[in-house]
Amino acid sequence: MHIVFNALALPARKTGGGVYMINLMRAMSRMEDDCRISLLVNGENKHHFRNIEGNNLSLIDCGPLTVSRPARIIWEQAALPGLIRRLKTDVFHAPGFVLPLAAATPSVLTIFDMTFFSHSDKHELVKQVYFKHLIPPSAKKADIIITISESASEEIQRYLDVDAGKIRVTCLAAGSMFHPRNPDSVKETLRSLDLPGRFILSVGTLEPRKNIPALLEAYADLPDSLRSSYPLVLAGKAGWGRESLQDRADALGIRNRLRFTGYLTDDQLADLYAAASLFVYPSLYEGFGLPVLEAMASGTPVLTSSVSSMPEVAGDAALLVDPNDRGAISRGIVTVLTDPALSEEMIARGLERAAQFSWEKTAAETYRAYEEAIW
Repeated sequence: MHIVFNALALPARKTGGGVYMINLMRAMSRMEDDCRISLLVNGENKHHFRNIEGNNLSLIDCGPLTVSRPARIIWEQAALPGLIRRLKTDVFHAPGFVLPLAAATPSVLTIFDMTFFSHSDKHELVKQVYFKHLIPPSAKKADIIITISESASEEIQRYLDVDAGKIRVTCLAAGSMFHPRNPDSVKETLRSLDLPGRFILSVGTLEPRKNIPALLEAYADLPDSLRSSYPLVLAGKAGWGRESLQDRADALGIRNRLRFTGYLTDDQLADLYAAASLFVYPSLYEGFGLPVLEAMASGTPVLTSSVSSMPEVAGDAALLVDPNDRGAISRGIVTVLTDPALSEEMIARGLERAAQFSWEKTAAETYRAYEEAIW
């Protein structure tokens, strides 16, 4: 089977969708099934796949036109169908919501979530217009749709009127770099980021959907003793709306207890997860919520939202709160930070929960989806 996988939407600095693409391809490159994978990349993102090229996986650099988002979008619809045909593709996988609509090859489409429909106001207007117009025909055209949680599957059926029979759920997993670490091993990372040994951590692109304003308000409501002992660390690249977070922190009087790390390397992020006293992820909506698993695998207690996919991912290993209730978020933080026995229990449960997911399982389920698309 010859699989063509489109990784062109993967940015130079990966976020959640990029983590999916990279780890899925890494796991599939290790599979012993009789398959050959052609991975479509460009000069900005092919470095993500170093060390996995070879055996059954090869990279195809699609050129500079595919680096710019507007040019790439046009290229994918106008030129990609011809490339798919010339490559003698058995199945084409589009892992980023949209298919090349003129391609005639059996296709698999990954739709991570329905946030462009359910929470469209949390996205830039240009993304709203693009995805709302192209996701529905892409979903209709796809032979198999992959999504990453049962919650997302239900929403795909609701918003796109897609038959449940062609949806497959393939959960994500925490990478092997996320594990508990000796406090001494993380000291250099904490020093380089000017962070203390105790802190509250939240990870993700700083954009409205992540509900950071509510987290700031909840943090401001904490007793002075906790705020003085545990600064709030926001790790992730700046998305749209980042500027308002600075203003909100100033208005709440917590600017001096807030730390923005910016984009982190994998090693830095893994160290921060392991060093944090508590991981807080009050997102309004997630297709999966991978940081929840990454924090659990790192041996850190987790407080997350009681909506969309987060309860499904966290199981009974996290403290779940209403993300729209700043008081509930604040009380949850206090509960975990002031109850060492509860914190230790959450750590143990989290490690067990994270171990139930693996990228090898994701790859095997994805391969079965490819077979079904051909049948």
